[in-house]
Amino acid sequence: MEEPTLRFALLCLAVTLSGAAALTYELIWIRRLGEIFGQTVYAINIVLAVIFGGLGLGAYLFGRVADRMAGRISLFCVLELCIGLCGLLFLPLSGLVERLYLSLGPAEWSVGPALWVKGAFTALLLALPAVAMGGTLSALTRHVVRRDRDLAPRLGWLYGLNTLGAAAGVAGTSFLWLPRLGLPGTMVLAAAGNATAALLGFCFRLKGDPAPLHAPEPAAASPSDPVRTTYVIVAAAALAGFVGAGFEILWTRALSSRFLSTTYSFSVILLVFLAAMGLGSIVVALLDRVGLARRAMCALLFGAAGLAGAFSILQLSAVPAANQQAVEGFAAYQWSELRHALWVIGAPVFLLGCTFPLLVRLGHRRVDHVGREVGRVYLANTCGSVVSPLLFGFLLLPALGLKTLLLLTSWSCVLFAALFLVPWAFRRRVWSVVTASLLLASMTALWTRVPEDIRFWTDTETERLVAYREGLAASVSVVLVPPGNLVLKINNSYRLGDTRRVFAQARQGLIPLLLHPRPRRMLFLGVGTGGSAGAAAAPGGVDIAALEILPDWQDVLHHFLESNFGFVERVHLEEGVRFLAVDARHLVQATER
Repeated sequence: MEEPTLRFALLCLAVTLSGAAALTYELIWIRRLGEIFGQTVYAINIVLAVIFGGLGLGAYLFGRVADRMAGRISLFCVLELCIGLCGLLFLPLSGLVERLYLSLGPAEWSVGPALWVKGAFTALLLALPAVAMGGTLSALTRHVVRRDRDLAPRLGWLYGLNTLGAAAGVAGTSFLWLPRLGLPGTMVLAAAGNATAALLGFCFRLKGDPAPLHAPEPAAASPSDPVRTTYVIVAAAALAGFVGAGFEILWTRALSSRFLSTTYSFSVILLVFLAAMGLGSIVVALLDRVGLARRAMCALLFGAAGLAGAFSILQLSAVPAANQQAVEGFAAYQWSELRHALWVIGAPVFLLGCTFPLLVRLGHRRVDHVGREVGRVYLANTCGSVVSPLLFGFLLLPALGLKTLLLLTSWSCVLFAALFLVPWAFRRRVWSVVTASLLLASMTALWTRVPEDIRFWTDTETERLVAYREGLAASVSVVLVPPGNLVLKINNSYRLGDTRRVFAQARQGLIPLLLHPRPRRMLFLGVGTGGSAGAAAAPGGVDIAALEILPDWQDVLHHFLESNFGFVERVHLEEGVRFLAVDARHLVQATER
């Protein structure tokens, strides 16, 4: 094996370790900040937005630095060491930030204002490591790309293996390292991965100066074509990031309602997402080898990704709920979730994974500008990824629902491919019209096949949906089970009370009052159907505070008025009975009561 090939293989190992460490940090960040935020879904959306923003900014800034440094490997090594140091400092710094927040924030701070402040603290904690992570790919790509023909294959392998390493990091962190090593030990292991990646980069750097520059010829003679190409590529990269992150959020919420909805379920979905995206990137290297890394392929990939996204709605409706699957045992459930996640999201994510290295290849002009070329596309891609968690997670999902958002996201891919990418890719008008027409016709045909009702609740033979609410963090449903028992469900997985167990729920609220000689105040962490809190409030004379971090909860409590002793009416009429949409953990830590 030639020396450059062996060295490049070892650099690929370095970027794989870097990806594994990055996702290990991300999972730890989500887990730790989920404690601070009080709700994991909020933590996921905010952490993803901050990470994506930092990745794009880091790729753009350090891509230019890498060009000025002529691709020296020292930049990659320094960034890896910086990431590892930030990882080791995260846990003590997060504790400091939490204490600062507790000293500043009022105990009964509502969820909305608290999230803004916690989001700002999150940005302060994660900005530096996220920016450094974004710079590693640009720096290493600039180092290994010495000729024009090296760009697509080497970037495809680097980006693909980095993403596959991230998938391995998800699997290892969720199923092996966290259960055995805990948060501190897992963080040290991730930092060791960064240090190893830096060592591999320094020891096995490619030697010799880059070959003389040979910029590729523009695809057309028009002097405005390179400018138009740049705009199209940036727009396509932004849309790919927006659609990819949006699909990830929607599929995670949807599949969680069919899975066991545990942290392992989230890890399985993320594992499939990253693995499919990494394999897509590697395929681009093979496409370039056979001469298919062209504009037409880019247009077809975007259109096919939109079609696959719409088809995933049909596949999603066929996934059975966890309580309807004939499997037993932890391993069997995880294997079942893995198969169903791959069945639903594998194809569209694989197609979207092909787009990033292909767009960099199509926008390539000069070898000595590879760093900024990668950084520009990466920045556009992550800008789209920043918008999705904030827009989908906090605004559009509760307002429009799962089915509408999945269709709109899929349509955006198909329309962009048909209206912008196809005319840009196909020089002959007849081929442009035929391709665009086929994409639109296929999408319309799929649209007509989508079921009318796709929500985070699945119908069964013995249950009938009475009320349904899609919230920011979870879906809430009231289900009628014969012969007249109303059940409250969260994400179709957790039963949080029903009308059949009125006595047991009331007893849970009354026993503390009977045991205390002179009760004056009572705090309920979580409301459920309101049976316990309502029973405690019924005798009067005691201040009742019932906390629930889901602000939409009160909208369904009126269905349980008989079993919760009119708790909702007491909240509106009695001064001493309060329903608070706040984080219970923060209130208990912040108040002296």
